[in-house]
Amino acid sequence: MSIIKWDKLIFELQNNQLCSYKQIFSCYFAILIPGLIDAILRKNRQEENGLGKENLCYETKYGCLKEISSPEYYSNGTLMECSLEKEVILKTPYGILIPQYTTEAVRKKYTKSIAFYQNGNLKRIAMERQTPVNTPLGQLKAELVTFYEDGSIKRIFPLNGKITGYWTEENELELAQAIPLELPFGKYDKKVISLQFYEKGQLKSLTLWPKEFLMVPLYGGRVKIRFGMAFYPNGKVKSFEPAYPLFINTPIGRIAAFDKNANGINGDDNSLAFYEDGSVASLITSSDRLLINNKRNNTIDILEPSIRPSMIGGNDEEVVPLRICFKEEMCFIYGYYKEGWKEHIYPLSEYDFEICNMAVTLKTVCGDCNSCQGGCH
Repeated sequence: MSIIKWDKLIFELQNNQLCSYKQIFSCYFAILIPGLIDAILRKNRQEENGLGKENLCYETKYGCLKEISSPEYYSNGTLMECSLEKEVILKTPYGILIPQYTTEAVRKKYTKSIAFYQNGNLKRIAMERQTPVNTPLGQLKAELVTFYEDGSIKRIFPLNGKITGYWTEENELELAQAIPLELPFGKYDKKVISLQFYEKGQLKSLTLWPKEFLMVPLYGGRVKIRFGMAFYPNGKVKSFEPAYPLFINTPIGRIAAFDKNANGINGDDNSLAFYEDGSVASLITSSDRLLINNKRNNTIDILEPSIRPSMIGGNDEEVVPLRICFKEEMCFIYGYYKEGWKEHIYPLSEYDFEICNMAVTLKTVCGDCNSCQGGCH
């Protein structure tokens, strides 16, 4: 008999004074308590058997995802991304991978464990722990991997810790291990934040940890590179971040290429970039003044990096560099002024250029070489 029917019966017994209140309550709890216990046990049995929980398991081409939570789906009903609450072992072309299912550790990010493309291929996977992954550069340990839609690896992150007041960048750096890199110009062992690949497997870019540098044979010497560099599919250098002012020959003269404000977030796009034939595509200068003479009327434009008070206060100043680009016999120069960014366009055949190297200086005091990222020491 259901609890509702027993309620009705007890109500009638009470109204007709056919039994005492003590007898009524004894009768009521004799029915209520066993019913509740039975409901709890039945719910537990359902969960153990994989029933009664919508997000308990989802079948993928890599294996069954158990105990999924916070799922999101594509319009066709296929799983887009989710978190996991239980260990799941996935068999993939890249190795045996275990998506993140815990968040207790101080450096663990609160992130979706796994994401898929609509065709069911992996899009991103955050690992429970650093795991060997088969990559175009061989087997590398990773905590986060992203993929192209065709299934090839897009980017690999050896570490994926959450930087907070309790877990700093220095703490994360202590966990970083140098990995072997076979680059077009030599072999290196370096600590990297990430590696990016083209869909066919060639290395597209690498991002270095701060205070990590590459010494690369370029321009008849060895160039010190910070933050990272990018490559064309054929292995030729596409861009890099100089660690100090690097004098480069350009269509308008010899310019000191250096971005004093480079942030080092990734090595995909850097301040000194090249075309595939090796000619300069663009650069940033933090120090050089350009005198640009119009051949037709002899008017002169003077362009240089601008100086403004430092955003961190005090008496320091900071530079806002010039960005110079070259394309199809044209020179494009982008400078920052009080009214904002401005583009200047100069056909190379109509102007003469004079470069004053290292003409712009700052009123600033560098008091801590240990924390400096400039690479001048």
